[in-house]
Amino acid sequence: MSKPKQAKQFEDIAGHARRQVEYVPPEPQLVDQFAEDVCSRLAKKGSNACSDPEVVDGFAEFLNHIVRVAAKNLNRDSEYKKEISE
Repeated sequence: MSKPKQAKQFEDIAGHARRQVEYVPPEPQLVDQFAEDVCSRLAKKGSNACSDPEVVDGFAEFLNHIVRVAAKNLNRDSEYKKEISE
């Protein structure tokens, strides 16, 4: 997992210092392992499609895309809220 960047400090309305949150997606290898684990469990329960390596790779690629988009969206929302509070 990558180390988070040093958060910038800014003050809230009451003048208290707050740290800005930066969302970072998990490392792709971690997401790939998760996808493999999910597909392995589904294959054990009888899902033949989940034993196909192309399905596992596609699922991992999909999840990696989703976590990157989610982190980007959360960071965008965080910046938007910061602008509103200033």
